Amino acid sequence: ETASRLQTLLMWVYLAADPPLRVDQIQIVWALQDGDKSMEEVKGKPQFLKLDTIRKYIRECWGTLIVLRDDDTLWLSHQSVRDFLRQLFSGQGREQMPAYGITVKEAHRRMASTCLTYLCLNEIRELSVPGLPVDNNRMIDVARREIIVKNYLNGYQFLEYSILFLGLHLRESNMDSGQVDIPGMDGFLTTGSGALKKWVRAYDLLKRSTRGKCE
Repeated sequence: ETASRLQTLLMWVYLAADPPLRVDQIQIVWALQDGDKSMEEVKGKPQFLKLDTIRKYIRECWGTLIVLRDDDTLWLSHQSVRDFLRQLFSGQGREQMPAYGITVKEAHRRMASTCLTYLCLNEIRELSVPGLPVDNNRMIDVARREIIVKNYLNGYQFLEYSILFLGLHLRESNMDSGQVDIPGMDGFLTTGSGALKKWVRAYDLLKRSTRGKCE
């Protein structure tokens, strides 16, 4: 379990699309597994560690690899660690260190699966996605949009990442080849699940340009 936890931590800190990741996001990543149905279920598992426990793990066990800063963000400790991970997350690394090594495509497949599972949790599927606020000229109201987005994401520490970077992890997993089976994808695409539709709306809310009219 310790080896798996470290592999997952290194994978996310090294390959995350929008570093730095925070401790509360790793808390979710470590506990979330394909098949989880609700946040309540995730938080009830022994893998869902307290934040202070995670901080202690990182500082005392893996401090030579990962730096935990005062703002709770996680960073690779040195360029040499990045160079080591570049080799670890390759076919050669998987052969030499089977407990930790993994190919980049497989890593992105796992990361995509984590995002998919999170987006399909009951609490996330039931979360209403607000519409874009517009002024009298049908222009996006930037100030109101920032407030709406903040309120929408509040309390869901892995929601913004999952919305913004699911697509990237799917692409990097070589999903377009048609040969990649990603856990959680079937449930995400199931007719009537609503998860896919809400993801599209949420992505639009977070990424829509603030210029031009909102039609």
